[in-house]
Amino acid sequence: MTKKGSEVSEQRFVWLLNQRGFAFWREDALEEKIKVCTKRPDFYVETPGYGPFIAEVESFEKSGPVKSIEARVMASDPEQIFRRIRTAVQHAAKQLRPYKDLNIPMIVILDNWRRVGLPSNVTDLRNALFGTLEVRKRFDPTGTITDPPRWYHGKNYRLNAIQGNYISAVAWNLPKVRYDDDPMNLARPMYLRMVHNHFAVVPFPMEMFNNGNDEHWGYKESRWIKFN
Repeated sequence: MTKKGSEVSEQRFVWLLNQRGFAFWREDALEEKIKVCTKRPDFYVETPGYGPFIAEVESFEKSGPVKSIEARVMASDPEQIFRRIRTAVQHAAKQLRPYKDLNIPMIVILDNWRRVGLPSNVTDLRNALFGTLEVRKRFDPTGTITDPPRWYHGKNYRLNAIQGNYISAVAWNLPKVRYDDDPMNLARPMYLRMVHNHFAVVPFPMEMFNNGNDEHWGYKESRWIKFN
């Protein structure tokens, strides 16, 4: 992540915060709101009626494994996509971890403003965070199925009941309208495509971002659903 890439991604998050009317403090002004530890997250945000949250923004710079961010099927190896997302979330988690005792929501914001070959769909984000879904069956010694097939998350996860349970959610920050040249000096309406962490000690209130375009996805009653 280069400095310029990070600055653009943070500016796009500022567009979002301003559009929602949220007060925020950037990393160089965190002392005004919290005791700063060994790391400095990108944003401390206050929302009217729903309290504060902390956000770390991650920008993608290098070319990704798909030829088009809209063409997920063109990826030769989905694990390449998952690895890029996991690496970004892992970096953000290190920035957020020193503040877990504040007991306020903490969120990772992913931004692909360069449109490198990474899709921004929910399935790839979910699989990168919690592991790919697998169907498992139970058999007795005779080979008879003893329980109906069930969905489970496989290996290579970033979030579970122990690891990363201080991260409330991970979201793509996306523009509602794209332009062919996509000038970065032109603010445009933004929205979040958010995957909630069902292992989080402090959940992220959906009401903080819920203007009709924001998407909220999560795990409930043994299945993944869209909450809104």
